[in-house]
Amino acid sequence: MVSRPSMRTLRARPASAAEAGPAQASAQHHGRPRRSGAIIRIVMILPLLAFLAVFAVYPLIELVRTSVSNVHVTNGVFTYSPAGTANFAQIRTDGTFWYSAGITLIFIAITVAGTVMLGTFLALILDKSVVLTGFARNVLLWPAVITPVVVSVIWYMVLSPDVGVLNKVLASLGLGPQGWLGEPLGAMASIIILDIWHWTPLVFILV
Repeated sequence: MVSRPSMRTLRARPASAAEAGPAQASAQHHGRPRRSGAIIRIVMILPLLAFLAVFAVYPLIELVRTSVSNVHVTNGVFTYSPAGTANFAQIRTDGTFWYSAGITLIFIAITVAGTVMLGTFLALILDKSVVLTGFARNVLLWPAVITPVVVSVIWYMVLSPDVGVLNKVLASLGLGPQGWLGEPLGAMASIIILDIWHWTPLVFILV
């Protein structure tokens, strides 16, 4: 008398080639797209990694290198010699550094506060407005899409002491030309106004 195989034997019995074939084929079929998708994602992110390496990582390395070195120009070539922490120790008595740091902090405080307040104010005013929507789209947003290089050229043509539009307007009113970019106070005020004008649309969009 032949006994029936037990359930344990059936569970332990390996699958035949005919039974395992479809399962393995399905696993391979689903595995290939996953691997292909991962490769495509890596390839697509390579340009961004290259951009960051060239414009972010390399300048940072050069910044650290320069900060711990004495840099000289010899025959048009930069030469580096180790300085250790001497440059950082010199900062404590360097009046130019502290003056520049103070000017930078003033610039940051005024431009950030002015940009946030003006951008928020414009966003709240135009949020419910129907008449001014077209004005906001056509006028308020375009400074945000202009590159900083173009912004510099535009404002130089406005503030230039020789060919600047602003001095031309003052001359037509019988007033003398002003050195908007040649005096400390005038240059600081001009750059602050320029920066607020350039970045207020971004705050306006976000708010």
